Amino acid sequence: MGLPGDNTPVTMLNVFGSMYGTKNKKAHYMVDNLGMNGRDVEYYSDKDLLIGATINIYGRAIILTDCDEFTKQYYKEKYEVGKQNN
Repeated sequence: MGLPGDNTPVTMLNVFGSMYGTKNKKAHYMVDNLGMNGRDVEYYSDKDLLIGATINIYGRAIILTDCDEFTKQYYKEKYEVGKQNN
């Protein structure tokens, strides 16, 4: 998983100066010519977030152990998770 903002169409590099309130008239910006954002990025979706699932957040394994009643109802309706079989 990448960080927020990793998957943007264009990366602008601030080569000289600052963006706001600069007195530097030589401020210069350029597009990232290395194409660092040209890679595929995968994001988690609701189907990945099940109780007992392990997800990776910033390099750490997180086990999902519980959720609120609204979320339980959502998963029951959308994925039939947690419904009792009669």
